[in-house]
Amino acid sequence: MIELIREVSAPGPVEEVAEYLSDFRTTAEWDPHTQSCERLDTGPLRAGARFANTQRFGPLRTRLDYEVEDYRPGRSIRLHSSGRALDATDLMEYQPGPGGGTRVTYTARFAFKGPLRVLEPLARPLLSRVADQGAAGMRRALSADA
Repeated sequence: MIELIREVSAPGPVEEVAEYLSDFRTTAEWDPHTQSCERLDTGPLRAGARFANTQRFGPLRTRLDYEVEDYRPGRSIRLHSSGRALDATDLMEYQPGPGGGTRVTYTARFAFKGPLRVLEPLARPLLSRVADQGAAGMRRALSADA
């Protein structure tokens, strides 16, 4: 399994930052590899809510269907996607930061399945770069100028 953790500081208050990021559709605004992210159900955000996240890596496109496993408004959200080749879990945790801002801890876990497990050592540097780019995009989206 590959686990990547990134921390981002944002000037906005926890409630606003958490509400923005917990709506997983916003990944299309801050993650440079997310082509689109759509909500697959309706109603308030809750455990069981589902999102279709389409990723692009150069010419390649892949869709990950995520389901919210745990949602604690203003505190955290954990989403999980399980496909034939990969299990992915995304966890965003929100804590008060300095000066009334917010510290976001984003943990992404990837577990390749079956024979693709041999790809994990090769995928780690690529996924780490993707995580760095996502954190930079999140930082820009949450900046005071955004």
